[in-house]
Amino acid sequence: MAGVVLRAQLPDTFFETVAVGPVSVPRDIKVSDLFANASRTLTFAVEDENGDQQNMTGWGMPSWRLGFSQGLVGQSAVIQKTPTIVSVDGGTNNGARVQLDPVDTNIMPGRYFHELKLIDDTGEEFIAAVGEAPIIPSQHATP
Repeated sequence: MAGVVLRAQLPDTFFETVAVGPVSVPRDIKVSDLFANASRTLTFAVEDENGDQQNMTGWGMPSWRLGFSQGLVGQSAVIQKTPTIVSVDGGTNNGARVQLDPVDTNIMPGRYFHELKLIDDTGEEFIAAVGEAPIIPSQHATP
């Protein structure tokens, strides 16, 4: 992976670019403003090592997890979702979108960590993004 650039952050959407390449080193991405009992859409745009949009047609099923510690190895996920492959920024199938619903975020507020795993068209699995994802208590969300 070559690098990561925050592209845009909207109130209900977190949008991140994850660059993939010959070396799969996960990028540290902090997901902010995840409120307990609230919806949130996380979108990761994927680029190749040259910074070009990566078409993920034919790639394996991605996975997104949220847990209590970074590295998530050997622990159960608090939230586990299968992202949808989407087209972003005018690309073709170059993004992974995670839809979090209030039932998903109905957990104890606190410090959590997330992980995005991708599987390329050769079957190689790699962690593309990791980072903090604190769940914040909300006074407006309906439990």
